Amino acid sequence: MTVPERFRLSVDRARCEGHGMCEQVAPGLIHLDDNAEPVFDLDDMEAALRPLAELAVQSCPVAALNICSASQTISHE
Repeated sequence: MTVPERFRLSVDRARCEGHGMCEQVAPGLIHLDDNAEPVFDLDDMEAALRPLAELAVQSCPVAALNICSASQTISHE
């Protein structure tokens, strides 16, 4: 039996323009802060949430969101 891979979302803050499409598609995973920057509501997510996260990634008009392994360290500043 294989353990489902956990994952996390990352944002390229230099690319993000704060359109908020990700928040509209996945409000339980992402919300925008007062500066219209995405904040992830969970540090790492279970495999069951991946389809919703993929919708959020696909909804971004500037391709600022990515999905990566929960064990991967991300730094986009």
